[in-house]
Amino acid sequence: GAVLVPQAGEAVALVSNDIGLFRSLTTMVSFSIGVEEEGDRTTIGSVVDAVSLSTGAVAVLDEAPPRIRYFAATGEPLHSAGRPGEGPGEFLSPLTMVVDSIGQTLIVVDRDRRVSTFADTTFVSSTIVSEDPKSACVSGRFLFLSAFGRDSNTSVQRYDLKTGATHGFGEAYPEGPPIAREGLTGGAIACSGMLEQIFASDIYLPFVMSYNVDGTLLWTARIEGFVPKDIVSGTKDNGRGYIRYSYVNDFIANLVALPSGNLLVQVGHSTYGSSQQRRQYEKLRSYVLDHKTGAGGYIGDDIPWIEYVEVDRVLALRQSPFPLLIVYDLDDNE
Repeated sequence: GAVLVPQAGEAVALVSNDIGLFRSLTTMVSFSIGVEEEGDRTTIGSVVDAVSLSTGAVAVLDEAPPRIRYFAATGEPLHSAGRPGEGPGEFLSPLTMVVDSIGQTLIVVDRDRRVSTFADTTFVSSTIVSEDPKSACVSGRFLFLSAFGRDSNTSVQRYDLKTGATHGFGEAYPEGPPIAREGLTGGAIACSGMLEQIFASDIYLPFVMSYNVDGTLLWTARIEGFVPKDIVSGTKDNGRGYIRYSYVNDFIANLVALPSGNLLVQVGHSTYGSSQQRRQYEKLRSYVLDHKTGAGGYIGDDIPWIEYVEVDRVLALRQSPFPLLIVYDLDDNE
């Protein structure tokens, strides 16, 4: 039995403080990285991810060209790390970037299964994981990848950064040929390092699951009013699998672990128009779920895409018309 998260209505008490924070963000802008109007478009190429470091600097994972860009606590560009390529410290097609619990070590996950570690701007090591990642988060010494485990039939892969040992958990998408199941398994993932709790989702299903670091399911939440994608999969006469999708649907777009331990969930709504214009979504609905139970409250559909949240800073991203990373320094606006 999944906990139902209402599409609208009053917030539950345990998440009301977080909801109040996000509803007040527009009054707290400190600075932005990128451009707001036509002009110098080279400040950021295409933002993949962004985090805040213990120094106050902001690290931005750019994919045009692939590299980590560093900006001062007040927004001035500093330096960069990494470069395009397939060798150590290089990125072919970066997927996501996470920072460790003390805000110093950066881990970049590439779509080619390469995981690269940087201590500030210095490349430390890289390794290849066995599954195709869709998203990643880190808790302690473990890197958690949202990825279809072919052998274990799982949706989350835990990778020990010290020993390289792997452990799969979570249920894979249950139907269709392997190519379809792999496409439909997994999506956004987030780690609450403070609570050693993992939050995961399958992109086209209305469910968010919470696990402990060993993979034990703690709760499942279901988003009310979620419009599932009409998915048809099968096998062609030549034996190859296929999968077809509808244009109008909802999807779990983003999960962000909050300093309170609670979880921000952002649900994208795709339409034929947004698909034709190559926009990721037409509208973005936001919720906060209680980390203990999965019960949650609706924030609204005017909250920006949230990249990263810590006690005194929120990073939000706008991709159109030009990439713009918006930084909210909360202490400066009390």
